[in-house]
Amino acid sequence: GALTDLSPENMYVLLMSEDATLTIAGTPVDVAETPIDLITGWNWIGYLPRNDGSVGDAFNSLGDLGIFVSSQSSGTSSYYPLYGFWYGELDILKPGHGYKLKMNASGTLIYPEF
Repeated sequence: GALTDLSPENMYVLLMSEDATLTIAGTPVDVAETPIDLITGWNWIGYLPRNDGSVGDAFNSLGDLGIFVSSQSSGTSSYYPLYGFWYGELDILKPGHGYKLKMNASGTLIYPEF
């Protein structure tokens, strides 16, 4: 295929024919210097910090632009702009995981360093 490099800002889906361990090597990213440009609608994003972080703190830079986040294994969370918080079974984002984030407008995500 055309995919030659993996970018930490993105999420990827890998279809496996059998169970295996995937090891990815690289250098940690400078979270503050690695903004993620997001489009209106669905975005597949990587989680850049090296430690767990709450959904609300992780998406703080988005203001009211983010509306829904989904994890393949940890559930979902919705943003409630009237109250200014994220709520759902997904409350913690984890290093090495990817998420689907729905935006109501384009914006830029800058993760804090947890």
